[in-house]
Amino acid sequence: MEEHMGFPEKASEAARRALYIQTRISIDSLGNTQIDSCRRILEYNDIYIKLRTVDLIVELWGCGLKISCVGADCVVIEGRISTLEMTRAVSKIK
Repeated sequence: MEEHMGFPEKASEAARRALYIQTRISIDSLGNTQIDSCRRILEYNDIYIKLRTVDLIVELWGCGLKISCVGADCVVIEGRISTLEMTRAVSKIK
C-alpha cells in the first residue's frame, strides 16, 4: 500500500504514528461504544450512525442508537449495535 502513496500521504501517516493519533473504538457490555479521534458526524439517526475519524469512515447499524456524549475528539454512542463497518477514509490532501 505504501508504494502508491505520495509525499503528503506518507508524511501524514508518519505524523499520525509518531503522535499516536489513530482511531480507537471501545465497546463495553453495557451498550456503550466510544470512538476516539472523531472528526465529524456525517449521518445520525436511531438505527444508523456514520462518523469520520482521522483515517476511517465508521458506520454503525443497530437499534436505539443515541450519541450521548461528544467531546473534543471523542464520541460515545449508546444502544444495541448489530453491525460495525470501517473503511479507510480518502485523504483530501492533493
